[in-house]
Amino acid sequence: MKNAVVVVVTALFVSACCMGPRAKKEYEAAVASELARYPAQTKTYPAGPMTPRPWKVGQWTLSKVVRKGITGYERVGIVGQDASGWWVETVRQDSKQKSVTKVLFEKPPEAPKSGETPRAALDLVKLIITQTDGQPAQTIDMNGPQGQMMKSMLGTNFAAFQWSFGPAAEKKDVTVPAGTFQGTQPVFAKVQIAFITASATAWVHPAVPLNGGVRTEGSDGGVTELVAFGESGATSELR
Repeated sequence: MKNAVVVVVTALFVSACCMGPRAKKEYEAAVASELARYPAQTKTYPAGPMTPRPWKVGQWTLSKVVRKGITGYERVGIVGQDASGWWVETVRQDSKQKSVTKVLFEKPPEAPKSGETPRAALDLVKLIITQTDGQPAQTIDMNGPQGQMMKSMLGTNFAAFQWSFGPAAEKKDVTVPAGTFQGTQPVFAKVQIAFITASATAWVHPAVPLNGGVRTEGSDGGVTELVAFGESGATSELR
């Protein structure tokens, strides 16, 4: 499924990184408030062909992330499109840190074929804007020196990235706060970053926009579950 690999790429890179700073009570409250906005759903989404949903401005997903005993959330949305390309923003927050990353893609990336690396998707990234804990935003031009260095570093990591779709026999129904998703497709991945090797399994479904992610389990015990999603309403925190 197109873009499904993004789910496990994200999980692997996050799980391979170190923990953030000390917990902040205001961050704990913000996480609890965000997740409480969306009560658990009982809707069932039937199985279907693993055909991706076309990108559309406004699409979004919200996932609950539990890693090493710390609960957070991840919100991903398509927040704009213009002559330059597509703007995709990811907000991650837990009790220790909040980060916002806004990426300009020339066009929606295609997932690599099973067994290939996602390195080609890097060439579609034109700008990256990041902000951490409310500090001034930093912009990286991927065609500039800093961007080229980042591409080289990420390209090296992607070269060690292995992934594949699970066999059809391993499709299963998965229940998460967003509902029950029948016939989800498993995606397996492994990456080595420096001296750390991480692996993850994700289950994806065509009803979910952006990357199809329903549930992801990492080798570090971390679990990501879909809480809510929509076809409209995504807005940017970075102006």
